[in-house]
Amino acid sequence: MNKVIYFALPLVVLVGIYSSHTSNEMSGYFQAYNIKNSNEILILSIDNSTYKQGQEISFLGKVNHYDQGAKVHIKIIDPFNNVVSDFNELINRFGIFGGSFSIPGGFSDGKYLITAFYDGDRSNKLVSLGINISDTPRGTVYISIPGGASTEGSKINFNPKSVTVPGGTRIFWVNNDNTVHTVISGKIYDNGTYAPDNHFKGGYITPGDQLMISTSPGKYQYFCKLHPWLTGTISATGTPATAKNSAKPVVAPAKTAVKPSANPKPFAYLNNALLSIWKERKDLQKSYPEVAKGKLGNLTQWATKTGWNQDQRLSLLIPPGKTPSYLDSVLVSMWKESPNLQKAYPEVAKGDLTKLKRWATTTGWYQDKRLSALIPRGKIPSYTENALLSVWKERKDLKQSYPEVAKGNLDGLTQWAITTGWNQDKRLSALIPPGKTPTYLDSVLVSIWKERSDLQKSYPEVANGNLTKIKNWATTTGWNEDKRLSVLVPQGKVPKY
Repeated sequence: MNKVIYFALPLVVLVGIYSSHTSNEMSGYFQAYNIKNSNEILILSIDNSTYKQGQEISFLGKVNHYDQGAKVHIKIIDPFNNVVSDFNELINRFGIFGGSFSIPGGFSDGKYLITAFYDGDRSNKLVSLGINISDTPRGTVYISIPGGASTEGSKINFNPKSVTVPGGTRIFWVNNDNTVHTVISGKIYDNGTYAPDNHFKGGYITPGDQLMISTSPGKYQYFCKLHPWLTGTISATGTPATAKNSAKPVVAPAKTAVKPSANPKPFAYLNNALLSIWKERKDLQKSYPEVAKGKLGNLTQWATKTGWNQDQRLSLLIPPGKTPSYLDSVLVSMWKESPNLQKAYPEVAKGDLTKLKRWATTTGWYQDKRLSALIPRGKIPSYTENALLSVWKERKDLKQSYPEVAKGNLDGLTQWAITTGWNQDKRLSALIPPGKTPTYLDSVLVSIWKERSDLQKSYPEVANGNLTKIKNWATTTGWNEDKRLSVLVPQGKVPKY
């Protein structure tokens, strides 16, 4: 299954390596990615075998016999034996290591080799994996998850529902709906039960994002686990691969969406948020004890069906047209402040918020920042437009890139704000995606880390400039502890300070 791949780039490129804060590392539960190789000392796995420049290679591994705090040495090598990246990853107390490598735009098309060895192994026995990095288009097919597909009885399904393609074709599912979907191979029975066959499991595809598999010859049925009335089939022509070569397609979340996406891997954040919520609530600990072993499947189901209505940290899962119950008091406050709302919705005085909630999801989000959790993907509220115009007027690069703003056309500038601008200017903090920490907070986080010995102990990698894990802390816990992180406070939450 593992292909040896080479790459062409004569210069050593130094790029950032970012460690992943996963539930595996926190609990000791280990599940390798589909692409993997191993020896008697360690396992190395990556999330795909084909990438584009600008994407990330996510890797995860485990050392069988180790010393806590030791390192795994990883290199990326081109076909001329030039080392284009060389870095170390710390092993946690369970022997697990992981992280991601951002592929520079300057990398040429070609084949690369990833090697790893455990520093504690005197013989330095290598584990190798091959990848292909190419920006050259290949055979691709797009399958849409249309808007409204999450509504049972709508008769809306994957489009097209069935495809026939040559083996090796890359198939992209694009989520054009307003809620999370999954793509899992297997069958759904009439009684509602399902039987995954493990050919591929695509995880969660959030609105506006996409997911890709590379097919091996064979016929595959698939479905959405969250909305089991959504089913489809893939027929990949050609000689079926043998078991030795693996008939399983390779699954990897796409790093760029067809529509601009500010949050290509949201469930990394949601997993951390779910763990924080679970640790805070005894009822969830009782209902889902398996979370202690790193198994989040049932807790994730709770989050998508019920949890979104209870905790602001799960705002990414709010179904279209729904207003979570934790915003009820906010809506009542807004109603009391506005004579227009009192006139339009007098029934609120009797506790009936039905029509006012409909207003909140269709209009209110555009007018009041207290409803920022309801901002539709790809939209910006009116109270941010003025800030966006101010940013545009101050920056020559934005004036050059978006001259149409002078004529009142904010479409292009809005897309910039949603995908990039939130990361550059504090005035656009309302657009920060869930689980993200803008770069202008990096220096703040380092200052907080230097002041707190507990953070220094928990995140020693900050000393080497790696802020990935402390950023996760900031979005899930830190906002509640330090006012310098106030832009990360979830809507509806009041920090303890």
